[in-house]
Amino acid sequence: MRGRIGWCVAVVAAAMMVAGGCKSPQQKEQEAAQKQAAAQRKAQQQQAEANARAERERIAAQQRAQQQRAAEERKRAEDYARAEQQRMAQQRQIAEANARAEQDKAAAQKQVDRENAAKQAAINQERADAQAQLVAENAAAAAAANQQHAAAEARKKYKAEKAEVYPDDARDVVGSPYMVPENYPTLFDKQVQAMAAAGAANDATLYDQHFDGTELNGLGRSKVALMLQAAPKNEPLTIYIPPSMSPERVQQRLAAVNRFWRDSQWAAQRLQMKQGSNPDINTSAAAGLAGLRRMEKEQMQQAGVTGGPGQSVDTTGMSGGGSGGGGGGSGSP
Repeated sequence: MRGRIGWCVAVVAAAMMVAGGCKSPQQKEQEAAQKQAAAQRKAQQQQAEANARAERERIAAQQRAQQQRAAEERKRAEDYARAEQQRMAQQRQIAEANARAEQDKAAAQKQVDRENAAKQAAINQERADAQAQLVAENAAAAAAANQQHAAAEARKKYKAEKAEVYPDDARDVVGSPYMVPENYPTLFDKQVQAMAAAGAANDATLYDQHFDGTELNGLGRSKVALMLQAAPKNEPLTIYIPPSMSPERVQQRLAAVNRFWRDSQWAAQRLQMKQGSNPDINTSAAAGLAGLRRMEKEQMQQAGVTGGPGQSVDTTGMSGGGSGGGGGGSGSP
């Protein structure tokens, strides 16, 4: 019994060994192909899982980068907004400061304009008052002069009516009509008088020789009379007195001339007096020297002088003549 069981066990074990180890090549290839396919599926599954994990990580990283960029954009926008607010606040402050400065400047300018207008109004008023006073004084002086002239004419007429004829007043004298009495001026006398008056009016200056201290002497009264005789009709005559002494004494001389003018027969003539020199008769010596040099050059060219070495030209006669001519015109009554 025991032998039979052992035999059966051996038979079964042999059968199992035969069944397991005795396979055909096709079966072996098929099993290898199945194993390779299973390995490939497993590798593909692992690769797919790895790709899925990489994609999830990439998407997560991209989302994180987008969130970071969005946060940075928000921060930049907030910073720009704060900077813009600060800039606008600074601009408002600057604009307000400029507006206050312009208002202060406009107020100061208005104040200056008001002060200038007030000063100008005061100056204009003073000028108008002075002009009115001058006009009144001139009118009073002219009226007084006319009255004095009328009284003098009346006295002269009365004396002429009462007085006897002076012998020289008779025109029928020996040698008439070629000879006249001395108290009758000739045409030559009138021409000389007109030339002297024109020269005095052109010079229009009273010097120290025309005064005895601060009062006009005879020479000064004669020159002022000549100036007034040849004074222009449509504009005032200006008389100049050089400041050769203290200003107070010059003013006294001006007052003396003013008194003589008011008491003269030319009181109706407009007159103004100034301290200083007459600008119309003062000229630079440069023009005369240039003319002298030009004249000398022309004379040298006419004489054939080239100005070479050892040659010289005597110009003392020309210079003396020029200075003498200038000196002749510098005299005044």
